[in-house]
Amino acid sequence: MLSSRRARAVGRLIALAVVTLASLAPSAALPVAASTPTTPTIDFDKVASAHEMSLIFYAIPDRGSPRTVWVSCDGGTTTSDPYPFASRIDHVSLDLPGCEGYGLKTVDVQVEDALGPIKWGQVQPDIEPDLVIERPLPAITGHPFTLAPRYPADYAAPADSICQYELRWGDDRSLRENDYDATFGALGFRAPVVAGNCQSWTFSLPWVPYPQFELYLEVCRINAEEITCWDQAEVFFRAEVDGTNPRITSSNLPIAQVLPSTYTPIVGQPLTYTRYLIAGAKAGADNRWTAWQGKGDFPNQWNQQGGSTFTFTPWETGDILVSWQRFSGDWLYAMFDPPVRYPDRYRPNTTPPVAKLDGGTLGTTVPVVLSWTGSDRGWGIDRYQIDRSVDGGAWTRVTSQKAKTLAQRLATGHRYRYRVRAIDKAGNRGDWDAGPAFRPRMIGDASPDVRYSASWRSVPDSTAAGGSLHESGVAGATARYAFTGRSFAWVAERGPTHGKAKVYVDGSLVTTVDLGATSELARRIVVRRSWSAAGTHHVKIVVLATAGRPTVDVDGLLVLR
Repeated sequence: MLSSRRARAVGRLIALAVVTLASLAPSAALPVAASTPTTPTIDFDKVASAHEMSLIFYAIPDRGSPRTVWVSCDGGTTTSDPYPFASRIDHVSLDLPGCEGYGLKTVDVQVEDALGPIKWGQVQPDIEPDLVIERPLPAITGHPFTLAPRYPADYAAPADSICQYELRWGDDRSLRENDYDATFGALGFRAPVVAGNCQSWTFSLPWVPYPQFELYLEVCRINAEEITCWDQAEVFFRAEVDGTNPRITSSNLPIAQVLPSTYTPIVGQPLTYTRYLIAGAKAGADNRWTAWQGKGDFPNQWNQQGGSTFTFTPWETGDILVSWQRFSGDWLYAMFDPPVRYPDRYRPNTTPPVAKLDGGTLGTTVPVVLSWTGSDRGWGIDRYQIDRSVDGGAWTRVTSQKAKTLAQRLATGHRYRYRVRAIDKAGNRGDWDAGPAFRPRMIGDASPDVRYSASWRSVPDSTAAGGSLHESGVAGATARYAFTGRSFAWVAERGPTHGKAKVYVDGSLVTTVDLGATSELARRIVVRRSWSAAGTHHVKIVVLATAGRPTVDVDGLLVLR
C-alpha cells in the first residue's frame, strides 16, 4: 500500500534521472583534454514549460576558465550558444530545441573548459505536466462525490500508466501528525488510464467519526515487478454530515473497505473487522489480513489468509494497525488504526449549569447563555445532554452536544431550570446536575424602579423595546437601579449622535461604554455583569456628554433573578 507516513512532495520536481557522465570519446571538433578529471554528475528538472529545464552540475573540476556546456535534445540541434559556469556547483536554465512536448527525452551533454572537453554524457528526463484534481463542493456524507484527475488538453498519458489512489480520513492528529486514533481509516487502489486521462472516481462519501478527508494520487507505470511514479497531487476537504452509513455503498471503480465492530477496542475483548468489496472488486487468491501491535522490531502480529472477516484479541494497550490487502491484479488495500484501551468503568462528572445574560440584540425574548464543566477519569467525555424545566414542569430534552455552553432565547414571565449530565466515550453516563431556577425580567425605561436625575427626558421611539427611551446629553446626568439577581444587562441604542457613559456597580467603576456607531442600532445589550449567586446590587449610569455626540439613552434593563 502507499506509505501514509512518507514525506509528501511540495512543488514541481521532474528530476527523475540523476546520472554520471559516461566516459565516451570527445567530439572531433574539440581538443582532447590534457587530463581526465573526476567525472561530474548532472541533474535536470522542469522549470516552466515542457522544454525549459534547469541544468545542474555537481563536482565540476577547476581546470581553468572559461568553462562551458553544450546540450542537444533527442538528437536535435546543439544549443547555438555555450553556457558559462563560474563555480564548482553551477546551475543554468536553458531552452532546448527538440524538447518540446511531453514524455521521455534523451539529452546529450558535453562540458568544455580551457583544456578542452571534459566528458560526454546523457540523461533521460521524463517530462510530465502538473496533475490537478478537481472536486465538487460541498462534500456531504451519504451523497455521491467525485474526484477527477485533470491534465492539460494537449497531453495524453501513456497507455500503460495507472493512477494510484490513497484516500485517508480522520482528525488533525491522525492526518497531520500521523498519530492515529479511533477516527482514522484509509483505503487505496489502482485504476488504469482511460481515454488519455486517469479515470474520475465517483463514490458515496461515507460517514466517519471525524468528517475530513485527504486524497493522494500518483501516476505510475508498471514494468515487470517495478513501479515508477512521476507525478503526484493531493486534495484535502471537510464534509458536511447528512447520511450516517459508515460504508461506501457505491463506486465506479473497484475498491475495498474495512470496518471494525467497535471504534473503541478493549484489552482482552475479541475485535472483528469486516471487509467489503465494492463495484465488482475481487478478493483474489493472495489476499491477506494483518494486524500489528507494539513497538520495536518484533511487534505482536496476527495474520490470516483470505476471509471476509478477521477476528483477534488484543492483549495490551496501545496503537494497533489492521490491514487487508490484495496483491495481484490492480492492487487493493484498506486499513483502520485505532488505539486499544483498558475498559472504562468510570462515570463522568459535571458541574451544575450556570445561567447569565448573553450579548447581542434584545428581541421579543431575552438572550441567555448557560455554561458548565465536565471531567472524566477514563476515555474522556463524548457529549453532554441538557434538559429544561419550565415553571416547575417536567424535564424535557433541549439538546445533546459536545460543547460546554448553550445559548438560549427565553421569554419573560416564566421560571426556568436546566440540568446537565455527561456521557463518556465508553458509554458511561454521569449523574444529572441541576442548576438553580431563574426568571428573566425586562425593566422598561419608564419603570419607577429606575431613578433618573433631572436632566433626563422620555422620547417616543418605535424601535425601542417598550416604545420609548430615556435620554440625556448633560454631563453628570445619572440613572440608578437597585435589584436582586444573579445577572444584569443594560439595553441602549447606538448611533452617530450617541456618546460615552461610565457604569458603576455596587459603587465601583466597571467600564466606560461608547455608544457611538455609523448607523442607528436599536435595542443593543451594551453592558453585562454576572455573579455566581443571586444577591442585591446597585447600578449607576453616568453621562459623559461626549463632544459632538453627547446623547446617552436607556432603553431598558435586564435581570436574571
